[in-house]
Amino acid sequence: MENRRSSSLRERQKQQRSQRMLAAASKLFNERGYPDVTIEEIADLAEVSPATVHNYYSSKDKLLLSIVEEGDAGIFGRLLDLARSFRGTPSAAMNKVLTEITLRSLDYLNHKVWRHAIAASITSTDSEYRVGFSEIHERFAKIVNETLAWVLARNGVELPSDQARILGSALYKIQHTLFIALIIAAKPDIECYKREQAEHVALIMTVVDHLAATAKPVRKL
Repeated sequence: MENRRSSSLRERQKQQRSQRMLAAASKLFNERGYPDVTIEEIADLAEVSPATVHNYYSSKDKLLLSIVEEGDAGIFGRLLDLARSFRGTPSAAMNKVLTEITLRSLDYLNHKVWRHAIAASITSTDSEYRVGFSEIHERFAKIVNETLAWVLARNGVELPSDQARILGSALYKIQHTLFIALIIAAKPDIECYKREQAEHVALIMTVVDHLAATAKPVRKL
């Protein structure tokens, strides 16, 4: 029993140190920009040694990837719940979900840090970083697909799986493309982003409506 308690305590302490390091890195990256922050400064703010930071996260890129993974995990948990609680048209529901991805992403990293994070997902020599970002994209595409399927089912529509997958992928790619345009702008304009996204989503959803007109009807949720 005592050994289990000791092990549990060590795990909690390890998790707490990890959270302090991620919080410190996020704060410094957002305040001063990713390139100018050192591991030593992160360690000092997190009240651990630089060796501890290196032990948990072998590089700044690994820290950044972990911040993105943790932040996005929180978003994943919200999207389907948001769609289920939203009362409106399928187009409005999906637009709300995609906007939520963007707004919540900017909650934990500012647009300048996101520029580096996404650029590094293409140019980094660290394959683990690139693969990690690719997996995040795959999870977002999957949850958008699932959300679209649920929204349509709630409105009595079930599309063939291949059509639903392609349309869900198109919706996510719209969000991601507009997100990149938003963060690379000299002065990001959220309202402009929202208008553009709404226009794109509305067009995609007209395709959904057309396909739904000939699709198999299902019982509304």
